[in-house]
Amino acid sequence: MKIGFYSDLVLGDGVYIDPAIGQKMKETDFNCVNLECPVYSGEKKSKKRGVCLYSKAADLSFLSLYHFKAVNLANNHMMDFGLEGLQETMDKLKKAQIRYFGAGENEEQAYRTFTVKDGDKKIMIAGFSWKYTGSVIAKKWTPGVAGISLEKIKRSLGTYKDYDCKIAYFHFGTEFEDLPEPYLKKMVEALLKEDYLDVVIGNHPHCIQGIYQKNIGGKEKVCFYSLGNLMIPEGEYCKGTLRYPPKSSLGFGVIYDTDQRSWEWIPYQSTKRGRSLNAVCSEELERKISAYSEPLQLADIEYRRYYKANRNNKKRPIFEDNDKINVLISLPFLLKTGCFYIFYTSAKKLLWLSGFDVVHEEDSGGRKIVRRGRKNDVEKG
Repeated sequence: MKIGFYSDLVLGDGVYIDPAIGQKMKETDFNCVNLECPVYSGEKKSKKRGVCLYSKAADLSFLSLYHFKAVNLANNHMMDFGLEGLQETMDKLKKAQIRYFGAGENEEQAYRTFTVKDGDKKIMIAGFSWKYTGSVIAKKWTPGVAGISLEKIKRSLGTYKDYDCKIAYFHFGTEFEDLPEPYLKKMVEALLKEDYLDVVIGNHPHCIQGIYQKNIGGKEKVCFYSLGNLMIPEGEYCKGTLRYPPKSSLGFGVIYDTDQRSWEWIPYQSTKRGRSLNAVCSEELERKISAYSEPLQLADIEYRRYYKANRNNKKRPIFEDNDKINVLISLPFLLKTGCFYIFYTSAKKLLWLSGFDVVHEEDSGGRKIVRRGRKNDVEKG
């Protein structure tokens, strides 16, 4: 069986797919993609800070047209509009006869997988998201996505160890970073080595990363740490404008043959602000992937040193598999980036509680001014 795997997708109208790429998509038995947003038609209000993504139900025809029969919902934008957005997404996907995995109304539903049979062979596909991407992780009684926890992943996938092919989407890593986090690399290698998974499809960095391949116990195992974006139309969304740097335009899809345990890639480049997907020569992609893949062969301690010296954002903390440690190592970073925001919001709240308000206005010359005073006085004057 040949299955196509693609990364971050936000559905939109007026998009263009290169016929060469479209033909490749239609040649597989079916395709999977990371649906990076809820399919939501309700009121565009959200408690979340930052840009909140969404697609319209009518755009689901794109999935059917290009042979997408299953989608991963485990990502940091699926809960942008809470339970209402998640429920509408699942309802619309069911009506379109598109399977989904990686999210649910509680922890049990979120960790459910997608399984398919190919003759006497059984294939399993799952989805998990790292909470440090800003994902809302499902709990026992609350909705969200399936979280990346080594213990929970092993418990969830343990029942599928006898399956012929075990595949998982991992929504993890750091945006626009060329290298995976050391802890995440160590976790992926452990899951491949202990035969919980055969293939890992990475997404979230919005740029390509390296590929880790190894023969373990006579089986070819592979992790694509990040495929880059598939298509995410840039522009105005709820709570802000979405823009990506040039490096986010290059990406690739993977067609995986579950019988031969082999794969081929489909290189592409998105243009026109993420609304057009064009085929590109694979030479540039091969060169970059080769450079990013070489350090992935390093042992854990050596890779950690390499990552610390060569990562793009050296100010960002390096996370561990321990929440208490992560809180401590994150404090300096959070204090530097978050102090001003905390001070500003706290000051506004104190002014409001004490009967004062802050009003932003423009004078006759169009210059912005700030007036402070008692709320009633401000409204009158």
